[in-house]
Amino acid sequence: MSLSTTDRQARITELVRPADGSSQPWLCVLDDGSPWFVKFPGAGPVREALSAELVANRLGRLWHLPIPEPMPVLLDSSVRRAGTDEFWDVLAASVGWNLALRSVPDAVHVAPTLHLPKASLEGILGFDLLLANWDRTLQSRNLLRDAADRLWWIDHGICRFLHLLQIPPPNALPANHFLFGATDGLHPLPLPLPSESSVRAALVDAPNEWLAAIGRDRASLTQELLGYLRPRCLPAAPGGSALGDPG
Repeated sequence: MSLSTTDRQARITELVRPADGSSQPWLCVLDDGSPWFVKFPGAGPVREALSAELVANRLGRLWHLPIPEPMPVLLDSSVRRAGTDEFWDVLAASVGWNLALRSVPDAVHVAPTLHLPKASLEGILGFDLLLANWDRTLQSRNLLRDAADRLWWIDHGICRFLHLLQIPPPNALPANHFLFGATDGLHPLPLPLPSESSVRAALVDAPNEWLAAIGRDRASLTQELLGYLRPRCLPAAPGGSALGDPG
C-alpha cells in the first residue's frame, strides 16, 4: 500500500450506516471520533473519480465555496465489517486509501423543484463550467441543505477537468445539467486563480496510487492545474469569501 506524503493518516474505525448515492457511500467514524461519509473504490468509484473529487473539493474550498471538506482515509482489514456479503467484498476491495467527506449535520437533499437564489445559481454555474462538472442533473442536483438552511454542493467525482488539462476547457453546460437552457440573466461567478503554494498544499495528501491512476505526480499535476486555471480565473489569489466561509 503506497502512502501519501503527509504524516496525517486518518483511519476508519467504525462503519455506521449506508448513505444515499450511486457510489454507495457509508457514514463512518474516524480514529478521532469524527463522523465522515466515505466513498470506497471497491463500490465503484475508480481512483480517477476519487482524485477528481478530492481536487475539485479542495479547489472549491480554496474559493470558499460551500463544499464539504475532503480527506483521504485509510481502511484496514481489522475494521469490523457490516452489511451484506456483497458489501464485505466491497470492503475487501477497498483496503487502503478511500475518500472521506466531512459530514454536514442534519443535511437533507434539495428537492429538484426547489427554487434557488440567484447568487447560488451563479456560483454553481461558475464552478461547474470551470471544472466541467456534468453530474448535477435535473433528477439529482447533488445539493444539500442543512438545519441552518444553508446550501452545500456535493458529489464532484464526475468533474472532467482532469481529462481536459491539455485542451481548452468547455464553455457550455451539457444538456443533462439542471441549468442547461436556464442561464438567461445568470453570470458565472468569477473565481480567482489560486496561488501555486495553495494548489500544492491541496495535493499534499493525495495518495500516490490515485496520482498514478491519472498518470501524474504532485509536481506535474500542480503545474497542469495552474495552466488549466490561469486563462479561466481572475488573476488574483483567493482572499475572502465568494459565497460564504465553508466552515
